[in-house]
Amino acid sequence: MKNMKITTLIMAAMFTIQSNGIAQKESNNQQTEQGSQKKKSKFGSFVRKVGEASTGINMSNEMFIVNPASSYIDIQLVGCFGDSNTQQVELVFTVKSKSGNYNSAHFGGSSQAYDTKGNTFKEYHSSGENVSLPAGIPVKYTIKRIEKVPSTLQAFELISSKWYLDAGHHDQGKSKIEFRNVPIQWDVTPSQTANTAPDITGNTTIKNPANSLIDINFVGCYGDSINQNVQLVFWVKSKSGKYENARFGGSSQAYDTNGNGYKEYNNSGESISIPKDIPVKYTIKRIEKIPSTIKGLSIISVKWYLDAGHHDRGESKIEFKNVPIQWNVSPE
Repeated sequence: MKNMKITTLIMAAMFTIQSNGIAQKESNNQQTEQGSQKKKSKFGSFVRKVGEASTGINMSNEMFIVNPASSYIDIQLVGCFGDSNTQQVELVFTVKSKSGNYNSAHFGGSSQAYDTKGNTFKEYHSSGENVSLPAGIPVKYTIKRIEKVPSTLQAFELISSKWYLDAGHHDQGKSKIEFRNVPIQWDVTPSQTANTAPDITGNTTIKNPANSLIDINFVGCYGDSINQNVQLVFWVKSKSGKYENARFGGSSQAYDTNGNGYKEYNNSGESISIPKDIPVKYTIKRIEKIPSTIKGLSIISVKWYLDAGHHDRGESKIEFKNVPIQWNVSPE
């Protein structure tokens, strides 16, 4: 009788151990299956994004861009901003050239937007403008007027935009840039984010396409916070002959680290005489509408003219990069 009790206790203990083992195994299997499902979910999201970008077919509600010009430019969405009073929407994005400079790039012009119900909204004529895209510098661009959009609409399923970089690089009326699943921010001003623009890093450098003819040395960039004007000052020295009517600037353009663009006021420089081997100081006097919260400029591009045979020809501009601004300091 005593032996039977001992045997019964042993069997009960073995059954308990076996049951715990099975439960633990099932728990482990369940955790593995859940982990696998999470991995599949993340992998599935990745596959959808790749599929969306390559096919242009919506597979999720996440914003993505189909960029047929990806060999030449990078595009990043800044935002889509609506005015409920005018029922107009602006599309804002940055464009960065991967290699060469494009002096008269253009986006939009008969752009069209669609909601999930198939309703169509059109851009007002060509509401964008020509812009210079220096290599490696993000430039902010705005398609300004997509019209008759009700303020109840929260997002576009698609905005298609033409693109033109130069005569050899454009959409040819077929391969448009597509912004998919674009949320609309109503009655929010597309801010230039002047207060949050990152500071420039690195020393000021100069790209001088006329270096066989002239030397250029950076002096400084000086800002007036009241008028929001900036002056660019530099030295020029001729290496060869004398240039009687040299000129720099005229429609100069500058960009901050957020891609916001600023222009020179008309032709704020003047013609000067540059004797051989004598450094001459030159000032581009008015690059306008720069808030004093901007501490530096990613690039300032400047036209140059020495004489009829030596000038930029509208293409090879002088570029000052990583330019700090000294606010309310007089040029020396």
